[in-house]
Amino acid sequence: MMLALVIVAGTAMAQGTNTKPYPGGTYHYSLSGIKVATEGTATIAYGGTKATIQNVSLAEKAPSGSKIYVVPNTLTTLTFDMAYDKDATSGKITVTITDGAIAGCSNSIELQIDVQALPTLDLAIAPTTIIDCQKLTTTLVNNQAGSYDQANLENTIVFTVTPNVLHVKDGGAYTYGYTISLPVSTGLKDFAVTYSGPGTYLAGSGTATVSGITNATNANGVFTMKFKTTTGIDPVTITETLSAANLVVTAGNGTYSGDFSINNAVAKVKTMPSIGSFTIEP
Repeated sequence: MMLALVIVAGTAMAQGTNTKPYPGGTYHYSLSGIKVATEGTATIAYGGTKATIQNVSLAEKAPSGSKIYVVPNTLTTLTFDMAYDKDATSGKITVTITDGAIAGCSNSIELQIDVQALPTLDLAIAPTTIIDCQKLTTTLVNNQAGSYDQANLENTIVFTVTPNVLHVKDGGAYTYGYTISLPVSTGLKDFAVTYSGPGTYLAGSGTATVSGITNATNANGVFTMKFKTTTGIDPVTITETLSAANLVVTAGNGTYSGDFSINNAVAKVKTMPSIGSFTIEP
């Protein structure tokens, strides 16, 4: 018998990861060129840990649950999937084919599997642009406070989310996303938030989601908050919190929860005193 264990064409092959699978992924294998003279059997074994053999193309030999598969006496191709758990270890896939004749002979083939480091997504958030005191007019106009010109006194706070994607090997495709809290009511005039960066931004009530970021390992997400100078209110604390980060590696369809080196950032807007105007006596 001449046996050849090959990687079936498709996404996983394009990424070159079937022999270097990601934990949490499922990969497809095909063993061609199987031929026995008398209907025989096949067994599939994995020498590592925490991996499950699934979707075997051959019928299972009775009794059910034997994990011994029937090999017909025609030229046969065996296909199966391997699902690698999050804590799977490396090992060898071994397929043994036994001829069904009395005291029939067996032949085996092995394929080395090197489980890769767990893909990781780490996000950090920080206020990269903050304000000290709110803006005032540069030149005072007679009998008008420095905060009078509301049309031009726009203040800006910027929060930046910095991603770090690790252990996605061989040019593997991936996407990731996360949720960020957004202030709903701040008391600041014309307060508005905009997003620039990769992926799709969807604002909700109190939170926003950024999703579908594709192969953008070092692309920052920038949240810009603008408002006009607002006087006479208490200090305003703006807190941005990241949550629900996830990373999806295309090859093997592995989905991984993201981590946060920093998931909470705070910026404060100081109180700006209000001033009315002088009463001009007639």
